[in-house]
Amino acid sequence: MLRRLRLDRRLRSPRTVYLLASLALLIVLQLVATTVSSLSARDDSLAVARAAIVRETDARVGSILRYLEPAEFSVGVSARLFESDLLQPDDPVVERYLHSQLAVMPQAAGAFIGLPSGEFVFVNRDGEGFSSKRITIDEGVRTVESQRLDAAFELLATEELLDDTYDPRERPWYRTAMDVESVAWTDPYVFFTTGKPGVTASHAVRDASGLVTAVVGIDVELDGLATLLENLGIAASGEAFVVSGDRVVAAPTSFGDQSATDENGELRLLTLDEVGVPPAVDGETVQTTTVDGRRELVMHQMLPSDRGVEWSVVVRAPESEFTDVVDDQRRSLWWMTLGGGTVVLLGAFLLVWVTRPINRLQTEASTDPLTGLANRRALDDLVAELRRSADDGELVSVLA
Repeated sequence: MLRRLRLDRRLRSPRTVYLLASLALLIVLQLVATTVSSLSARDDSLAVARAAIVRETDARVGSILRYLEPAEFSVGVSARLFESDLLQPDDPVVERYLHSQLAVMPQAAGAFIGLPSGEFVFVNRDGEGFSSKRITIDEGVRTVESQRLDAAFELLATEELLDDTYDPRERPWYRTAMDVESVAWTDPYVFFTTGKPGVTASHAVRDASGLVTAVVGIDVELDGLATLLENLGIAASGEAFVVSGDRVVAAPTSFGDQSATDENGELRLLTLDEVGVPPAVDGETVQTTTVDGRRELVMHQMLPSDRGVEWSVVVRAPESEFTDVVDDQRRSLWWMTLGGGTVVLLGAFLLVWVTRPINRLQTEASTDPLTGLANRRALDDLVAELRRSADDGELVSVLA
């Protein structure tokens, strides 16, 4: 027991080291636990983000389909009217009928009917009003009459176009409709009248023998699609695109004029690479990619194949918009843990420093300064302790 008393003083310093090392280990373990917890929370955030992007993409696909649906329905109805002889291309009311189609479709830029003979009736929006064009061919004589009409479709002016060379049979919408039995959508092209890029829904009118007697169509400008791609609900800087192959059919208005015409008048659309969107990867619903050093979540989804338009909707959003909160919390926890640990370590050092004089006094009061052995006071305390801890009837011996 006396030897143990003598060793207590020697172990006093190592115990302090062990205490401080234990505190430091606890701090490290807390940092590790915080990191693991943050990584788990980050994975959960990304899972939520992927699900949100899937929902957002589904919503944009639905918006695009609803945008195109009226044009598909209109040309289908018009084709049945002409096939049933309820309406004839040479009827003077055809222009007013086409106007009625535009009146209920704000996304439609023009409505028309073209014949295999080259005859053509067309009504399109013109500023606040409308304009129309009728091409008639009578015994080989071609006549082109243009009219300007107000918002109520009342006639303002009539003009005969002598230099007009328009031939509906050469236009993309006419050739596309000839090859299918239902509604056909063209690839994006430049509209002859407005010079703007767009697509056309067309439907061939056939007689009982299957011969094409006319083609009806509705023009839809691509500019109108841009409004359907704005203000994604999943991320402030997220973006959506309508894509055909590797070409961007429609992009948010922040991209400005995403389409242009070359020197030959052909339409040139931006590519996926030009807007920083990676191509679709088979088997991946939401893929992760890096663009300009920024990680992004990207999803491609095709429009239903039975709609006749081979487009897909692409939605992308920066990964950081979903993980920044978790990362900020992780950094805050790190700093809180480090700060709290530093305070604890400083407190331990302070406690050791404050108690050193007390420990020294206790040592001087209980040991012989020459030999370092316990003195009489220490022996008295030890004997008293042994007597208190001894059981009844137990003998206690002390050898000094």
